[in-house]
Amino acid sequence: MRLFKIITSKVNIGLGRALNLGLKNCSNELVARMDTDDISLPERCEKQVCAFEADPTLDIVGTMIDDFIDDPKVVTSSRIFPTEHEAICKFDRRRSA
Repeated sequence: MRLFKIITSKVNIGLGRALNLGLKNCSNELVARMDTDDISLPERCEKQVCAFEADPTLDIVGTMIDDFIDDPKVVTSSRIFPTEHEAICKFDRRRSA
């Protein structure tokens, strides 16, 4: 069994369509996403899997974001996102969390 399945497109279809193409070809129950410039804390995936196990009605989980310039230990700003369903829905009308 391979750990990764590489999906390519012959033309640049943009990020949104590329993500959808990847999801269509995914055979796993859960999918974790990161950009190439992201750094996740070591326990990120474990905590997110635990959240799905604790609440089978969940469809998606996310995280907060700390921004930095050169050193990840020197946080320049933090983005705090809503965590309750109604607040997420309201926030998502203005901006994607």
